[in-house]
Amino acid sequence: MEVRNGPCAGSWAFPGGRVPAGEAPERTAERELRAQTGIRDLYLEQLRTFGDPQRDPRAHVVSVGYFALLPDRAP
Repeated sequence: MEVRNGPCAGSWAFPGGRVPAGEAPERTAERELRAQTGIRDLYLEQLRTFGDPQRDPRAHVVSVGYFALLPDRAP
């Protein structure tokens, strides 16, 4: 997806969002994926944590990447 706002506008990035206080990262991943793509009810697994302090010019951001397994919908 292309980033629409902020210092990375115009760049490509995976769908994502901030983890609100009291919400597990896994739940945030499910919620954000559904909100941004409409995809729901799938298998998610944590892939990797990214924490390079230079990734975001605004602050030191730690990201947790997940991958999803989708059912084959081909006829």
